[in-house]
Amino acid sequence: MNSINSATRHSRRRLTDLSGELLSRWLELLSETETGTPFLHPEYCRVLGSVNPDVELLLIENSNDVAFFPVQRVGKIAYPAGLRLADYSGIIAPPTMDIDVSGLLKAADLHGLNFSNCIGQACQFGEVLQRDESPYIELGEGVDAWLQTLKNNGSSTLKQAQRKARKVAREVGPLRFEWRASDAALLDTLLDWKSAQRQRTGKYNILQLEWARNLVMLLPSIETSSFSGLLSCLYAGDELLAVHLGMHTPNTLHWWIPSYNPAYSAYSPGAIFLLELARAAAEHGISRIDLGKGDERYKSSFRSGSIEVASVYRDNRFARQWIARQKQALKEGILGTALEPHLKNLKKFGLEAGQRRS
Repeated sequence: MNSINSATRHSRRRLTDLSGELLSRWLELLSETETGTPFLHPEYCRVLGSVNPDVELLLIENSNDVAFFPVQRVGKIAYPAGLRLADYSGIIAPPTMDIDVSGLLKAADLHGLNFSNCIGQACQFGEVLQRDESPYIELGEGVDAWLQTLKNNGSSTLKQAQRKARKVAREVGPLRFEWRASDAALLDTLLDWKSAQRQRTGKYNILQLEWARNLVMLLPSIETSSFSGLLSCLYAGDELLAVHLGMHTPNTLHWWIPSYNPAYSAYSPGAIFLLELARAAAEHGISRIDLGKGDERYKSSFRSGSIEVASVYRDNRFARQWIARQKQALKEGILGTALEPHLKNLKKFGLEAGQRRS
């Protein structure tokens, strides 16, 4: 354990080796956050740490309290635990606790951090390179209240999804939704469909990595009083239309890894699935479905609101921090110009720090 001063202690811990007292405090602090996101739940972090030795906990302790910072080490830079799989990242800490970020990084033998989808206090740990909105569905007043709000707003996506649900039921078979599916073969189908989708769109597929696949395979079997993995599926007759792997705390479900049968893409199975999932979630006491950052049309159409997430970068080596700042300035200079559609090509030239990390 590395001491920063007489009152504060910083240490690195394996997420599989936490005491009951620390876990209780972690859960208590998580329950006081705005999102209560499963991504910062100790059980999710424990499972992730069990399949990836680069995932660890940075623990900050003083005479009054404790804070928990799950990270994934890539070289000497801290990334969100789970890398691209992390739709939310941050620190679980009392709001009044002062965090010595430079001291924490030094004690952990890290040069800096590169956090995307950052929420809460960790957004102050470095330079904010970008801010985005992460939408959610509010189910606190029930699914019917949410649907009525969409209707009042004239949601064409809702009308189309409901029409296509009736159509697929007529033409293929009656719809059948399974909230908690037990067929392990569905996971293989999910991964196969997701891989094919990534190949079609030319996007990087983090699920090809062994640790990510192992995480996906383990999560559906995790079910505790405060955290559960959730494998759900939708059938039309005997035909499988969609599979989704998510996870939830008592009040919050995270829409995470959906995959769809390409043979039935004309029916918009993803939108139909999300409607069915929302109905089932409300029945199981879920008051919010976090959709995660993204520009997909259904997210903007079905959202009730959003929270801000940030991309945060810090490097205690001045030259690296200066380079990151210049890259962001270049990116911002391109936005709004004819070159904006080509921003994705920046990755090929290493102009987006950390985005190609596996």
